[in-house]
Amino acid sequence: MMRRARKKRWGNELARARARRLADFNERIAFASCGDSLPVHTVEGRSWAYIPIHAFADDLPLLRELDLTPGDCQNVDAYWRTEDDAYFVEVYTTTLSSRPPGLRATWWHDEAPQLHLFAVIDAPAITRRVFESVLEQFSAHDLSIPVGHMRRWPLL
Repeated sequence: MMRRARKKRWGNELARARARRLADFNERIAFASCGDSLPVHTVEGRSWAYIPIHAFADDLPLLRELDLTPGDCQNVDAYWRTEDDAYFVEVYTTTLSSRPPGLRATWWHDEAPQLHLFAVIDAPAITRRVFESVLEQFSAHDLSIPVGHMRRWPLL
């Protein structure tokens, strides 16, 4: 009986943490819509949304404004909301990262524990299309990794 109660309590805690992550993402959307420079992107055919922290190599007006070139876009971080959760995603090119190409995940233990997704790709720069293809790759995996299950978890 104690084991069932503990399992139920754990399930409730996971649900509360997921709700906090989704609420945090929605607050970021509200903040972005108030004139912040962080755009909210959606993916056609998906109920996803993401808020990139860095410019994409194909966002030429923003790159001009920031005095950057497409080749400067070697990493993009973003908050990503899927159908039922929110994640922090980092994508790096092999030029910038010392890690080999691949997908990885680890838990961040903040106020609401959050799965941190990390990808290294073999590309000259990160365009929006490349970034969204990484999101597609992540979505092909079961991201319901238990909190604290592993420090670093290779997905591929």
